[in-house]
Amino acid sequence: MYRRAGKGTFVAKRPIGRDLLTFSGFSEEAVARGFRPGTKHVTVEWRSADAVVAAALNVPTDESVLTIERLRTIDDEVVAVEAVSFVAAIGLLMEKLDLADTSCTEILERQLGVALARARQEITAVVARAKLVKALDVSSGAAVLQIDRTAFDATDQVIYFSSSSYRADRYIYTGWIERKSASIAQPRQLIGGSR
Repeated sequence: MYRRAGKGTFVAKRPIGRDLLTFSGFSEEAVARGFRPGTKHVTVEWRSADAVVAAALNVPTDESVLTIERLRTIDDEVVAVEAVSFVAAIGLLMEKLDLADTSCTEILERQLGVALARARQEITAVVARAKLVKALDVSSGAAVLQIDRTAFDATDQVIYFSSSSYRADRYIYTGWIERKSASIAQPRQLIGGSR
């Protein structure tokens, strides 16, 4: 519970945890943690790849790629705005399917037989601008987690690039990290210590 001056007492929502070091889809991770994932709005269209998407998918700028935009929900609350762009060969298959409340990861693996193997992911903090403020129901200037992911199959072919914006007040990323070698860090003499 938490209090807001002049507003009252509210029940704090359980944070939506995600594993930082596991390649999983939005729906998979939500279900594994006891949440109900969903989708509020879907747009599916072919677009010319901008510089960022083209570089990620390894295609020429302005090449036509299938892009799916969705408002993702957890227990009926919008928590993320997601845009996923697919290389043309996969896009041609994806556009024929129902993408409303279905996991793209599940479609790729179970229906299309794509063996997703690894992904490169970048997480940054950005300030919510007008479009995100409205979509995510956050205050203007609120912090949002921007997560960009490039996914590869078992043969190292790029399958998709996703750029998603998550409510920073609802998400927590955790992961175990290990040192590769103790020799990485050599002990240094303390400042002012004996020489």
